[in-house]
Amino acid sequence: MSDGADCKCAAWNSSECGCDADWTPQETIDLRVENTSLLALLKEMSAEIEELTKALALEIRERVAAEQKIVEKDMEISKLKEGILLLREQLTNPRR
Repeated sequence: MSDGADCKCAAWNSSECGCDADWTPQETIDLRVENTSLLALLKEMSAEIEELTKALALEIRERVAAEQKIVEKDMEISKLKEGILLLREQLTNPRR
């Protein structure tokens, strides 16, 4: 109850009330309830965002590691190709 609805002393406002009734406006009570609900939702969403951020960071690290392996393999292939070209040249143009 609010706005002095539970007042037992027939006061018109909180300054006249002697029975300690709740004179908080209903809108304020409703907003407090909504605020509590929204804070709980915010906390839940923040936890989800943190969890997703960690998962995304792990995914990125794994992809970077995989990409690094690809780069390393590409470098190995390039070196092998260079070696093959050198051998071909030596075979086609033997030194006398």
